[in-house]
Amino acid sequence: MKYSRTGLLSLIMLFIVPLFSFFFVFFKINKSTKKYLVIILTLFTFFILLRIPPFQDLFRRYFETYMIYSPSTTLKQAIGGHVDIFLWINAFVFYKLHIPFYFIPALYGSISIYTVSKTALSLFYKFNIDKPSTTVLGILLSVSFVNILVTALGLRFGLATALMVSSVIDLCILRKKFKGFLKLVIALTLHFSTLLIIVAVIASKFVKINRKFSVWLFLILLPFSKLILPIVASSLGGVGGYVMAGYVNGAYATIAPNLNEFIVTFYKVAFSTFFLVYIHYRSSENTVYSNFISWYLILISFTFLSFTAFMRYYYDIGVVLGVMNFIISKKFIDRSKIGTYLIVISIILNNLFLNIFLERRPILLAQMWKGFFISPVFMIYYTTEDFNSYLKSINSVGEWKGHETTDDRK
Repeated sequence: MKYSRTGLLSLIMLFIVPLFSFFFVFFKINKSTKKYLVIILTLFTFFILLRIPPFQDLFRRYFETYMIYSPSTTLKQAIGGHVDIFLWINAFVFYKLHIPFYFIPALYGSISIYTVSKTALSLFYKFNIDKPSTTVLGILLSVSFVNILVTALGLRFGLATALMVSSVIDLCILRKKFKGFLKLVIALTLHFSTLLIIVAVIASKFVKINRKFSVWLFLILLPFSKLILPIVASSLGGVGGYVMAGYVNGAYATIAPNLNEFIVTFYKVAFSTFFLVYIHYRSSENTVYSNFISWYLILISFTFLSFTAFMRYYYDIGVVLGVMNFIISKKFIDRSKIGTYLIVISIILNNLFLNIFLERRPILLAQMWKGFFISPVFMIYYTTEDFNSYLKSINSVGEWKGHETTDDRK
C-alpha cells in the first residue's frame, strides 16, 4: 500500500486542529489522497459525536438499554419484544464489555459517513473517474445528505439507510454480491424498512421497466396508497401491525401543521425530486441500477399514506440513491462552472441547514461545536458521568428543558 505524504500529514493535523485537517486534505486533493478524505471524514465525525447528549430518541434508547440493564441481564431479555434486534444485541454486548453507551451513536454516525463516502469513491474507481475535483465533489455531495446528528440520535434507521444504499450499489453496479447481501442482512436487523429495498432488488433482477413509465406510474399510484398500504401491511403479520399503528394510524401519519415543517419538507422534496426522479427520468442509461430505481419508485408510492414512512423512503434513502446515480452521470462528470458552483452551494446549504441549524439544540446543549477546533486527544477524556450530567437538562420525553419545540416528533 502506497502512503501519501499529504494524506499522512492531514491525519496528523486531525489530532491537532480537526477542521484544519479537513480543509488541508480538501485543497491538496489528488489521486493519492482521495482515500484520505474518506478517513478524515469518518474520524472527524466519530470524535465530534463522542460528545452527543442523551437527547430525543437517544434518550429513549439509553433508558431502554443501559439504564435498565444489570449484571444479571441476559441476551434474551435484552432483545425481547423488539422487531429489529441489531441495536439491542449491540447495546447488550457493549454493556457487558463495559463500553460506555455514548460510543454507540459515535460509531453509528461515523460508520454511516464511511459507508456512504466509501461507496461513492468505489463508484469513481469502477468507472475510472480520476479527476480529483470530481471525486471530492461527489463524495462531499453524497455525505451532505447524511444527516449525521439524526443518525446518531436515532441510531437504527440512519445506519440502516447507509448500509441499504451501499448494498444496492454493491449488488447492482459493483457486482459484489456477498458484501451487498451481508450489508442488506445487517440493515434488515437494524430497521424493518429494509424489506422494501429487498423487494425492489429482487424485482429489478427479473422484470425490466421503462424508466419514464416508472416515473409516471409512481405519480399515478401515490393517491392510491390509502387503499394499497393497509392490504400490504395486513399480510406482514406483526411487522404490518407495527407499521399501521406507528406510521399510518399514529402521530407519524401526517405532516406537522406548522410553517417550519412545511419549509423543511419542501426543501427535502425538492432535492429528492431532482436527484431521484428527474435524473432518473432524463437518464439515457438502461442499467440494472436504473431498473432498481424504477422499481423503487413504484414501491415507495404505496407508502404515501404515511408522511413519515414516505419521506424516509423518498428523501432519507431515496435522495442518496439518486445522488449515487447522478455522480456517475455525464451531467456531473462534464458539468459546467455554474454546475460546480451549484453543487458546492448544495453541499454547504445541506450541512448548514440540515446538519447544523435544524439540529442546533443538541449541538448547543453539549457544546459539540468545540470538536471542530479541540484536538480529539482531549475530546476522548469523557466519562459516563459526564454523559449522565446532561440528564439534568433533559425532560421526561428527551427534550432540552426550556428549549422544547411545539412538535417533538422525529
